Amino acid sequence: MIDLFNKYRKNLQKEVVKRASLYDYRYVRYNINYSITACYVNEPTDLMHIASNLRQSDDFIKLNDHLYVMFLDATDDEQGIKTSTNILNSMQAQFFTKPFYIAVVTATNYTDLFQMIHDLFDLIEYALLHNMNNIVIDSSQLIKNDQSV
Repeated sequence: MIDLFNKYRKNLQKEVVKRASLYDYRYVRYNINYSITACYVNEPTDLMHIASNLRQSDDFIKLNDHLYVMFLDATDDEQGIKTSTNILNSMQAQFFTKPFYIAVVTATNYTDLFQMIHDLFDLIEYALLHNMNNIVIDSSQLIKNDQSV
């Protein structure tokens, strides 16, 4: 599972950076915040129904059969986590037995788009390595986990 993720990681990150450029431009130019949520599924699963639950200003892309990314327009940390939790709840209701790995990052926490995307993929990798399925993770959770160790 983790090997498959890492095999395609670099190309997938490039694709996400391309798609995020419009959101990042609006953030830099007009200070319109955004969050990016990544969802990884162990088995190939069609999650395109999630797109119908997002706002028109949000974006949903399928990167491969396992990895999906959502761009959440005009969201701060709290809103990004809340929306990611709602997405997780929707997936759990439809695919009860499948483990999902979800991570979220928000533009206000970064000065560099590339670092933001890199950290998003690091969070998904961390979730896979530590079997943190069916939990929305962000960088603050990793800090909490490190402090408790």
